[in-house]
Amino acid sequence: MSFDLDQKYLAIRDEAVAVAAAAEPFAIEADAMSTVHEGMRKILADSGLWTLTVPARWGGRFDSVDPLAVCIVREVLMGTSAHLDSLFALQGIGSFGLARAGSDALRDEWLPKVASGDVLAGLGLTEQEAGSDLKNIVTEVRRDGERLVLNGNKSFISNGGAAGFYCVLAQEGQGLSLFLVPADAPGLTLTPTPEIIAPHPGRARLRRCRGPRGQPHR
Repeated sequence: MSFDLDQKYLAIRDEAVAVAAAAEPFAIEADAMSTVHEGMRKILADSGLWTLTVPARWGGRFDSVDPLAVCIVREVLMGTSAHLDSLFALQGIGSFGLARAGSDALRDEWLPKVASGDVLAGLGLTEQEAGSDLKNIVTEVRRDGERLVLNGNKSFISNGGAAGFYCVLAQEGQGLSLFLVPADAPGLTLTPTPEIIAPHPGRARLRRCRGPRGQPHR
């Protein structure tokens, strides 16, 4: 059995090597930051690597997100900068639920901006008491007339304060649902998370989030 990479993956790896080399001069500076390093962000946006995190219909590289391509890029980037790797990976992590199950209207609005790097994506799962134990999260959604209102707090949210939107997991009935909350949604507040051993770009707490006009999007 051959484990050699196909030519398309070798080309992607070469792209990632070039991006890592461009970022290397300020890798130490970026890796010490808990906010997004704009130089790193610009390099990634200019490189086109973020197109690997979105399906082709919305500006991505392939018909569907190719996990091997993403892993190859991450392996290269993390060898130079944890900050660079996180910025790349979080575009896919923050937007994956939207790409898989969002409405066409929401995907048409947001995913091209993810692919181009015009917006950063965030994912709101972790809570102060539940950690990443998703069965025990307490953030919930309730109906208020024609509106849906999310109530709860999320902690240690990567890209917090820098993302253009957050996909937030909440209890709905007997199950869990994922809601898209734009960063400028009424009622959404963000506060910095205390420093941890390894700095991470844009960590923040999210509190009581609502979608535009109080309507979170699924």
